[in-house]
Amino acid sequence: MKPSAILLAISVLFAPALAAAPKRVAQVRKIGVNKYEIELRYSGQDYGGPCEPTMKPRKFVDSDWIYLSAIEGEFSAEQIILTYERGKTDFPQSGLKGSISIRGRAMDISLEVPNYRQDSSIDHYEKYHLNGPFKINLR
Repeated sequence: MKPSAILLAISVLFAPALAAAPKRVAQVRKIGVNKYEIELRYSGQDYGGPCEPTMKPRKFVDSDWIYLSAIEGEFSAEQIILTYERGKTDFPQSGLKGSISIRGRAMDISLEVPNYRQDSSIDHYEKYHLNGPFKINLR
């Protein structure tokens, strides 16, 4: 078998593990005075983790959570609380770069998240996995 065919076969097998397809509707709830919770649900599939590898793809659904003081305008990284567990705002994702823009029922996320070294210093930045446009559903 040619090396290019092997690479193609490997990429077809493992590409789904890297792809998380977001449901492009953000659920927004007012949770206090000048405090809004935004749920970004997404789904994907993987092949387990290092402790539980499997040859069968496993589907998953998860959410990231963003907390803002308003639901209209441009928000810089310093104004955004991003967390991977609902309500857990005491230790949010730190070191964000970028912004979130909200106009009417449309939101655009353009963030970068840090990738850390073992000593906790920032090695480099990567695009946030849910960047892009969302429709807003106010609850």
